[in-house]
Amino acid sequence: MKNISGLIYRNENKQAICNPPQRESINDISYCGYDFINFNRYLGNGYHYSMHSNKRRTAHILTTRGCPFSCEYCSARMINGKKIRMRKVESLIAEIKELYEKYQIDATHSILSMIISLIMLNMRNRSVAKY
Repeated sequence: MKNISGLIYRNENKQAICNPPQRESINDISYCGYDFINFNRYLGNGYHYSMHSNKRRTAHILTTRGCPFSCEYCSARMINGKKIRMRKVESLIAEIKELYEKYQIDATHSILSMIISLIMLNMRNRSVAKY
């Protein structure tokens, strides 16, 4: 267990041991495997993010990793480090296209939620192939 990056475990003396995580490039991490989510069931049970009404099919998109702040109630900095790492625009557009085309998701929640929602609105009003 000592060689597993990011693993937190208790040793034989019951002490919590935290192996430092290796934070690879955010672009080396694939986005969510949406095939494992039953969006119809999930959304049908009332799951909707923030500003969107239940008339919108919403999903969460992680656009960055890391956070420079140290809020007492949040673990983001511990999990992802304090350095902000952003995904490539091409990766975000590919994820948005997949959500829109395959799962009919027409709204998102993220740090860039407003921008992504505008892109999705634009996709609905135009041919997706133009992106």
